[in-house]
Amino acid sequence: MPPLDAYLSPQSQQAVIAGMFLSFGWLVVAAQTRSHDARLRRDGERAAQMMGDYLSLMAETRDCGIHAIRVLTECLRGGPDAVEAMLDADEAETIAQLNRHLPDELAQMRARLEAVSTRSSDPRGR
Repeated sequence: MPPLDAYLSPQSQQAVIAGMFLSFGWLVVAAQTRSHDARLRRDGERAAQMMGDYLSLMAETRDCGIHAIRVLTECLRGGPDAVEAMLDADEAETIAQLNRHLPDELAQMRARLEAVSTRSSDPRGR
């Protein structure tokens, strides 16, 4: 018998572990933010790039946290089968979004590539 089963249900143990994982993630992000702030004060040229990196990390952390909460909530509501159904639905939605947006994005990339390739091949721009 696992040591905590006498005190907490397996779902509660999962929730506690997920909470600790998210808390640790936020601590890491906070430490990185302090580090980034110190660097920003020293190097103003990279400020925009570092801010973009910070925002990307925050979005990634938020998305991972939301996903973990959704999985735990679904596990508490309906068990492993409900989690699998939710993940399958998420995957189907992602594929549908790719099918909707990918052709337009590829067309835009082709247009940009065509614009570049129609320019003169002379490296001096003539």
